[in-house]
Amino acid sequence: MDDSYTMDGTGFLQLANRLERRFDELTSPEALRVAVERHRRQVRDGGAADGCVEGCAISSADGLDHECDHSLRKAELLRQMRESEHAMLYGTGGSADVVPSSISFDIIDTEDRDIENRTGDERSLTDDPPPYDELLFQLVTDLFGGTSWPAMFCVSASSFDAGLIDDCKRFLIGCANTVRRYGMAVWLYDLINDSTKAVFVSEPSDRMPLLIRMLGPEKLRRRAHTKGPSRYGIRGQLTEDMWEHCEQMHRLAAYSMLRWGGDESRAGMVAFMLLTRPELGMRLLREDGAVMSMGAAPDMRHRHTMAYVDELRDQADRQYAWSKGLASRGLGLEDADIDALTGREDGGTPELTDMDWRYAYDARHLIAAYRSLWNEGTPTADEWLSMIESERGIPDEPLWRNVVYLSMIASTLMGAGLAADLVCGFNARDQDRFDRGVARLETMIEVARSEGVILLPVAQIHDRSLEMDELMKLAPGKRERVLREMARAQSDMAAVMLARIPDRTVARRCAAALIQGDMGRYARLVADWMDLDVEVDDEEVDA
Repeated sequence: MDDSYTMDGTGFLQLANRLERRFDELTSPEALRVAVERHRRQVRDGGAADGCVEGCAISSADGLDHECDHSLRKAELLRQMRESEHAMLYGTGGSADVVPSSISFDIIDTEDRDIENRTGDERSLTDDPPPYDELLFQLVTDLFGGTSWPAMFCVSASSFDAGLIDDCKRFLIGCANTVRRYGMAVWLYDLINDSTKAVFVSEPSDRMPLLIRMLGPEKLRRRAHTKGPSRYGIRGQLTEDMWEHCEQMHRLAAYSMLRWGGDESRAGMVAFMLLTRPELGMRLLREDGAVMSMGAAPDMRHRHTMAYVDELRDQADRQYAWSKGLASRGLGLEDADIDALTGREDGGTPELTDMDWRYAYDARHLIAAYRSLWNEGTPTADEWLSMIESERGIPDEPLWRNVVYLSMIASTLMGAGLAADLVCGFNARDQDRFDRGVARLETMIEVARSEGVILLPVAQIHDRSLEMDELMKLAPGKRERVLREMARAQSDMAAVMLARIPDRTVARRCAAALIQGDMGRYARLVADWMDLDVEVDDEEVDA
């Protein structure tokens, strides 16, 4: 039996080729000449003499390498140009200036996010462009969504730094060559395996982008021209960054399954597991025939786990249907839940209405279940799953006393990251942490019952998003945490939508948009699905 995943490798390679062409165009000698001339015009308009800075009287017609009293050669001009571009893109602030490690749709806004019919030469090099290239950003985000690589490509194209440009080209060409020769599944498995191995051997992967962490422009340029592990900084930060890179590669794999999965029926489940239980997601990727042929360990014990999870899911669906049939009011919900759900004016389709009722039902039962088990000695979900995987028995517990199911349902309600306080607080019997998790879930129940589950991502991501000027006022460490927390919230909401939206195609497209951080696209997908006769404006979505 061939278990290989059916994925659109051709589409991936076509997009990679478009990205490579656009990147080459933007980093070509001609692009450099135009950028230098643009910088000179800006300097001249600011009051300096024609063709140079610092009051140089030599005409620009003499070229980049002319000498003058100020010794302003090509290298110095490029340095000043880069600083100017950096200030335009990221603001100013002296030594606090940094290049963000994650450029997303929340940080850089674009007027036209439809790249399907745009060509590489649509924007003329002689135009006066913004400090980043919109089409480049669209292409790299569509290819490597949920990672720091969009930041690397945008900054490389803006700075013309040879070291950064080489890093980007090496990663892009390496990805394309692997997909072309072995297929999408091998590429994704290799990225995850490489990043995971880096964590456990404490040596950074050469495929980890320098902008995995915010860096000042001078530090970024120094590291771009440094070889070996030292280019990634000090050991304490390096360990944290390697874990972040590992998380990003799982996120990229999930996004790629959704973006390029086509008609692959397993794509949604593999993506959900990559986002919520990465070790299971990686094992599911290993089922691909091409991955196995590359020497991956032929260990299929996880199939016992997946079969058990599927059985729990079916049992839960039957129990919910039975509960609905018994009670016209109730379902274990609080009066405030019922009043809000029945009193909403928006009505909605039966699918949407049932999504909201089921969300409230699962959430209330989850909280009650954890509280009822608080004073009992229970194994963790991981311990039970290990027992199931090794065929040492199957837990014989009612659904709402089964810690495997409780952990799983928490991920479908909140995502693995946002559910960590609830689940880990229960496992450790840490009352304060558990209460924080319950409080977070309560706020999500409020959104689901009053506005709808479909608006949960808007609320959760908006709470963590900052405008660029606000972001740049934060200390570097705080900035890094904000950006990473935002990316995790996007991934968490992607997992929730995968689990909660009943239309599998819509669920996958919405989840992919959320991993990218493209809330405008998410809103348009939702509006189309709900058959709303409205035009979604990106600025309105942000507001």
